[in-house]
Amino acid sequence: MAIHVKKNGLEKEGYHVFLESLINFKKGKSHMKDLQEIGDIMDTHFLKFTADTTVKDAIDALIKQNLFGACIVDNEEKLLGIVSEKQCIKLYSDKIQGNYSKNINDVKVSEIMYPEFQTMSSHMNVIDAAQIFLTSDFRRIPVVDGGKLVGQITRRDIMKSIQKLAN
Repeated sequence: MAIHVKKNGLEKEGYHVFLESLINFKKGKSHMKDLQEIGDIMDTHFLKFTADTTVKDAIDALIKQNLFGACIVDNEEKLLGIVSEKQCIKLYSDKIQGNYSKNINDVKVSEIMYPEFQTMSSHMNVIDAAQIFLTSDFRRIPVVDGGKLVGQITRRDIMKSIQKLAN
């Protein structure tokens, strides 16, 4: 059961309240330079697709790995976009309703990906990263250094790290 709290007219789920409490606690007790960096806790082994991956293959991989989305990269690991199950559902829904005429098996992820996205640096501290998660709906954010995708970070990764700060 999720805990919901209203603050400043906005309803927030329990983990948001938890993160905000720990952030405020840590800011009062420690120097920001002592905080763990995203690069220390990010996932460096994760699913990613190239722009020419078909949506069908992407859906198969997302379902098999129980994921909600994945990054799209070029041959040099430059992040091009993000594909999510939402875009895949929309494509298939449009096809079923007759609003999409192209052969669905030929559609590439680059045709439906989000080309605009939030990223973080591996050198960002967990408190700053937590602030981004608190102000967005993202569950997972790509980590980019020097223009290349080097990892990804999740709300859960941040929550685990921040929980250690309070102890």
